Amino acid sequence: MNKLDDRDIRVALRKMVSTYKDAKVFDEYTTYSGKSRADLVAINGHVNAFEIKSDYDSLSRLENQVKEYDLNFERNCIVAGEKYIEKVSKVVPDHWGIILARRNRESRVSLNYKRVATLNPNLDFVSFAGLLESSKFRKIVLDDNFYEKSGLERGEVNSMFKYDLIAYLDSTLSQYQKSILKKVIRAKLKEE
Repeated sequence: MNKLDDRDIRVALRKMVSTYKDAKVFDEYTTYSGKSRADLVAINGHVNAFEIKSDYDSLSRLENQVKEYDLNFERNCIVAGEKYIEKVSKVVPDHWGIILARRNRESRVSLNYKRVATLNPNLDFVSFAGLLESSKFRKIVLDDNFYEKSGLERGEVNSMFKYDLIAYLDSTLSQYQKSILKKVIRAKLKEE
């Protein structure tokens, strides 16, 4: 077996996700809690996170990474070399995508989907909204009148801590309003 390291896989993955329609690609994207960092994130119609497990990695943190990714990102996918492909498929939930990375005959890294990611049913609104920096989040809430929809005054928005503001909106906005706000957040994240 020809072992693959993180860099080999990352280069091939970046090339693949760069072909996604209207995608903006980020390396080493930190979750809201700061407990995990996605190896690659591609933002287009959704925030898609990718965790790489090369043949030289360990799976010791994978369960915690799965929990963090599920709180923060709309679609999640693990990319693994042949050494770990069977093990990771037993750890990641069914809504996660699984991509096998291996060298082809020309010694290039090929990526093949074993399972395509579906929308994450465990996405946490607070964590997702928290991905956006504080000033940009407040600007959205004020400019798009989300503060009025939640019963806040303009001045209250500026005096609240970011987490408290997000938590308040989470508890007062309807699911529909939150889906609109997530769409605006996604667009702002793409601009960063």
